[in-house]
Amino acid sequence: MSKIKKTLFSTILIVVLFYISSLAYSFTNIYLSFKQDDSYKLKSFIDKKKLSSNFENQLNSIIFEKIEKDTFLKIIYSIDKIKFDALINNNIKKLAFHLSEEKTLLSLYQNPISFKNQIDNLKLDKIQQWDNKQSSENSVSNLEKKKFNLVGPNVKELHKDTNYFFLTSINTFKLDFLHKGINIIVKLKLDKLIWKISYIEIKF
Repeated sequence: MSKIKKTLFSTILIVVLFYISSLAYSFTNIYLSFKQDDSYKLKSFIDKKKLSSNFENQLNSIIFEKIEKDTFLKIIYSIDKIKFDALINNNIKKLAFHLSEEKTLLSLYQNPISFKNQIDNLKLDKIQQWDNKQSSENSVSNLEKKKFNLVGPNVKELHKDTNYFFLTSINTFKLDFLHKGINIIVKLKLDKLIWKISYIEIKF
């Protein structure tokens, strides 16, 4: 084997090993963050900007589809579209940011149906605030009670609940799985040396 081929082979091997090790490291930490209700650890593995933006796009589609299907909402919306667009967009931005917070994600993991409740409670006629106080208090309480356990992902459980997982691009990993009977899609994006959650879709 020539020197150039050896160098090329070594380079490819290093890249593959980096991908496998960095993905395994990130995935394990994300999994344990949710299992141990550890918002401090999870924070390092969330791309809040991308995740918030993706939540915002999903919410826009969901809310306006909801308006189209509801005659009463459609009438209210048609009265002053400019005003309601501004209010809805404002509330969607706030809700998207709220959903991308690590404490909210941990809460959604415990009770994924609450995502639907958040959408159902979205106001069309006034400015809305989203309060993280309760989830923050719960996380602090859980953190105080937590003891360190050297554990890893439950491979058998993961295999049973996973529909599929694969690389969709050189820096994006997609995972489709069931959690508490609900179909969830998560995308991890490579950011420097670790993979971060950049997209979550909860299907009902």
